[in-house]
Amino acid sequence: IEILELYYPKVQFSDLSLEMLNEFTAWMKNTQKYSDNQMWKVHKDIKIYVGLALKMNKIRWENNPYKYFKNVRQKHKTDYLTMSEVNSLMELEPPDGDGKLYRDAFLFACYTGLRISDLELLDGTKILKENGHLVLKLNRMVKVDMRVFQRLDEYFKGAAEYVIEPYWEKYGENKYIWGKKLVEQTFNE
Repeated sequence: IEILELYYPKVQFSDLSLEMLNEFTAWMKNTQKYSDNQMWKVHKDIKIYVGLALKMNKIRWENNPYKYFKNVRQKHKTDYLTMSEVNSLMELEPPDGDGKLYRDAFLFACYTGLRISDLELLDGTKILKENGHLVLKLNRMVKVDMRVFQRLDEYFKGAAEYVIEPYWEKYGENKYIWGKKLVEQTFNE
């Protein structure tokens, strides 16, 4: 609603029309430089309020601006890092502060396929030493009901083991293997 009010201050349900939604979409695309999926999300949220207004008899069904408006979500394009890009990250001198920690956590995620939600909760009890090498053992991942058992020396020439071993040795007894809880916003930055 705040985004809609940037375009049309003090907007009322009676102001909404198919023409106005098309102009609003053009404004988001051309002026605000929103992606197709950002615009889809805005329209999806506004449509919820329009649906509530319909239920509360604030607007009539024949005046529903979304009756003919096409709000199509685009298929997300996924980009992947190449191994040379991952290797470049490994050689990169991280910035001061937590830069090395977050770089290493990101690399560990690349090597193991773990999500940030699993990295945030990773502790020393989930990494074991068997036959001289580290093994990652998760009974359940956070977002999917899946078990993980990975010998960390077997993937990417042991890169995952190389990244996590110093943290495991230093913080293996702590609640978080990284020495502190990872913050997803900082991780994304």
